[in-house]
Amino acid sequence: MLSRDYASAFIPHVDTFKSAIKSADSDLQSCGVIVLGNVGIEQPQRQDEFIDVIEHAVTDPDSEVQRGAAIALGKLPSSRSIQLLEQLAENSDPAVRKQATRELQQLKSELA
Repeated sequence: MLSRDYASAFIPHVDTFKSAIKSADSDLQSCGVIVLGNVGIEQPQRQDEFIDVIEHAVTDPDSEVQRGAAIALGKLPSSRSIQLLEQLAENSDPAVRKQATRELQQLKSELA
């Protein structure tokens, strides 16, 4: 939640959060992707870079990591985010599908 309200404070630590996504700890992975989504709002020029990293979380076997990816992608307005959210909206886990669908609807309305 801090990264949502104070994203600029996390900018110097982006590499740490990018590496957290490769952690074996799903809580760290989930938090890492969400932070990248929040920082992406502050640094739109780096959104493609962040989406590249978040994309790995989309196919992670842990549903909480996938749900975190959906939250993060919902903050990064791009056609690639929409494609990845559409993929998550077909997920077998109902919580992931619900989050992805919510983020997808919001993102599409922002881009319209």
